[in-house]
Amino acid sequence: MLNEGLRDDWAKSMEDALKLVCANCELNHLTTILQILNLQVVHGWTNESVDQLLALLSSLLPPDSTLPTKQSQCKKKISKLGLGYIVELMQWHAQNKSTNGKQQHVADSRTWTEFDNRWPDFSQDPCNIRLGNKSVTSKTIDAYIEPLYEELMELWKGIEEIQSLRDGHSIQFTLRASLLFTIHDLLAYGTLSSLFVHGYRGCPACNFKDFVRHSRSLRKCIYHGHHAYLKMDHPYCQQKTHFNGQEENREAPLLIIGDYIIEYGQKRMSFIENDGIVGSRNDPCNESDVKRLCILYKLSYFKDIAIRHTVDFMHTEKNIAYAITETLFGALDTISSCEDFREIKIRQNIWVKKYRKLGAHYIWTKEQCAQFLQLKSQTHFPTGYVSSSIRSQTDINGLRGLKTHDYHIIIENILPIMVNM
Repeated sequence: MLNEGLRDDWAKSMEDALKLVCANCELNHLTTILQILNLQVVHGWTNESVDQLLALLSSLLPPDSTLPTKQSQCKKKISKLGLGYIVELMQWHAQNKSTNGKQQHVADSRTWTEFDNRWPDFSQDPCNIRLGNKSVTSKTIDAYIEPLYEELMELWKGIEEIQSLRDGHSIQFTLRASLLFTIHDLLAYGTLSSLFVHGYRGCPACNFKDFVRHSRSLRKCIYHGHHAYLKMDHPYCQQKTHFNGQEENREAPLLIIGDYIIEYGQKRMSFIENDGIVGSRNDPCNESDVKRLCILYKLSYFKDIAIRHTVDFMHTEKNIAYAITETLFGALDTISSCEDFREIKIRQNIWVKKYRKLGAHYIWTKEQCAQFLQLKSQTHFPTGYVSSSIRSQTDINGLRGLKTHDYHIIIENILPIMVNM
């Protein structure tokens, strides 16, 4: 509970906040200030514009009004009441976990569960916060993350907060927060994970095993063997022609643990600091594929998190939707792709024969392509749900310029209708 001094200060601040704006007004200071600050956020007002609005209101109100005349004064009144955090909502994840064994929220994930088990002193208070940090790509990312790192260190230790409850009581508690995972695209994943995400080392999830090959026909690396993540007796593991022409008898790769990244990241950074030649035979990166050590690994708990990095779902969904539409329209059905099938000796029915390419059976006809474009342009959606581009583009080239949310609409709403027609 609060000590007497803090309780008296809070009670006085609450008493002032509940006073009416003026004698004949039905609104109190707290309600008025919250509504004004909410309008500022909703409409993007500047602090100066709010100051001018408050000055105008003060001139219209009777002289006995004590409404603040500055935006900063409004924020100060709110902070004194401890309204920066709402205990009931902060406990939602602890009170509404899935009971059917399925993941319905991040709180049901393996990362969340293992984090709670690893640090019970943190998880015992449901008000403590788990953060997902969305980042950008940069070679000097540590310089940008360092202020965030310092704040995360302070939040991990805890800060004292005052909270008002609905029954009129107040409590003092130590608010703590941790970084549960980072959210980014694939390139930023490589920056923050300290691992390669291109070339022969392009798939850190595969632990850089033999799940990649270079296609002479396509002139790029192909990543395959994903059915190794299935159970050994799964029917797909015995199917050759549907995958890479080989039966899959390998076990799923193990995750790269944080201790491994710290060990080899420190070796690589020491090698560079000692004027080592990057890319030489002595480069530790050749052995470990760890190119640096991100500053986030200085957090005492970060290396022990099960899944430290996540690729943004919308980026992934856009890539999948783009690949599906390109495949159905036949844009990927090229001579090079057919020659690649010949290399790994699968799908003989679409090999190039005498410089003549046979079309794959899953490619849409011209009539089906036109039907899809017509369906896309004539489907009605709620106002603001889609951009104008999704209706205006009338050919396959136009689809390549759509936004991420437009691809979400295509894969979730339009493609299912088209496939079932």
